[in-house]
Amino acid sequence: MTKHLLADPVDEEGQRKRIETATNECFDELICPISCEYPVDPVMAEDGRIYERI
Repeated sequence: MTKHLLADPVDEEGQRKRIETATNECFDELICPISCEYPVDPVMAEDGRIYERI
């Protein structure tokens, strides 16, 4: 019996979606909670959140 060495396309699609979801969640953490945009000049506050420097 021959074992297929190529990845299962269904598994590849699932992995791609998991990576995409994780990446989006990481980028969402970078959005300033006040301006709701990615900061141009970010600063991290004592609470650990990232804000746009004013």
